[in-house]
Amino acid sequence: MQGDELLLKHAALAGGYAAEHATNGSPLGMFHLLPAHYGWQAMQYDMDAFRLATKLRMHIGLESHAVTVWHPSYPGSFRSEPIRHADDENRATRRAIVRCAAYLWEVRRGPVE
Repeated sequence: MQGDELLLKHAALAGGYAAEHATNGSPLGMFHLLPAHYGWQAMQYDMDAFRLATKLRMHIGLESHAVTVWHPSYPGSFRSEPIRHADDENRATRRAIVRCAAYLWEVRRGPVE
């Protein structure tokens, strides 16, 4: 597991979700949150990213060119994603939330593969 899959796993763990990865035929796949097996994919679904940000008490700053997400108790948690001309602002926001959550997991627990 590498790249975005690892970010998603760490983000799920930071949110307190026990996650089991299932590819479901997509490049990133989904994480089935145990024990309910609810399909969770915060890089693709606004609702999942919003719930994660809310649960972790993240702050979100949206500018015309970028979105930044951080946790006030962790100064190193600032994660920014650019918003390109034709880009989806929600996509950039979801990605910044996942990156910040993954950082929080790694800082609190240490990297886990």
